[in-house]
Amino acid sequence: MAPVIIACERDVATHENYVVLVSFDGCRWDYPDLYDTPQLDAMAAEGVKAERVISSFPTKTFPNHYAIATGLYPDHHGIINNTFYAPDLDRLYRIGNREMVRNGDFYEGEPIWNTAEKQGVTTASFFWVGSEAPVQGMQPTYWKIYDGSIPFSDRVDTVIHWLKSPIERRPRLVMLYFQQPDGIGHDYGPAHPETGKVVGELDALLGRLRNKINKLPYGDRVNLVVTSDHGMGVTSPNRYVNVYDIV
Repeated sequence: MAPVIIACERDVATHENYVVLVSFDGCRWDYPDLYDTPQLDAMAAEGVKAERVISSFPTKTFPNHYAIATGLYPDHHGIINNTFYAPDLDRLYRIGNREMVRNGDFYEGEPIWNTAEKQGVTTASFFWVGSEAPVQGMQPTYWKIYDGSIPFSDRVDTVIHWLKSPIERRPRLVMLYFQQPDGIGHDYGPAHPETGKVVGELDALLGRLRNKINKLPYGDRVNLVVTSDHGMGVTSPNRYVNVYDIV
């Protein structure tokens, strides 16, 4: 008697892991010690907490976020400052100039979303530096043109919407960026009640994201990583030197 073979179909993709990488711009390493951050504290207790992140020089938003995306230092990935002149392109890159930000000629190296997409992994980016430009002619499957007025809660809800997509369209790598507490830190300094208030709001936002992820049928396979691009220090106007007044 011939053996009976029963073929069982299994959706392997549903057993894959996911990564959601969140950046709170300018979130100093010791903010959880300075302020009440129960969600960050819970993540540290339940998971893994790094002792530090050593920023690349210069410690600016664009160079460091693209360094995180590529694994390269700024002098190797092309975005050497928030604003710089590129003699090879004879163009001035400025973070406020959307045409330049979306010009792929400035960006070198291979961002992680390109690496993933080349391997058949769907990716998504909500405002991560570099994702607006076609680097090597590629971008994440899902990406957004930066608009700082979009509420933070809407960004979280969009990420969850992406993660709820049908398996064939669902991203397994999601990059999510928030421009705070960098802005408030520049205005008030790291050790100020206003900064602490914003840090607390961001922590609550993180709780919203964690709760929504946990409610997903595969929430236990979503690896949530929270990081930042640089910290924030206190300086005095008496010690401030504007290089552009000299050079």
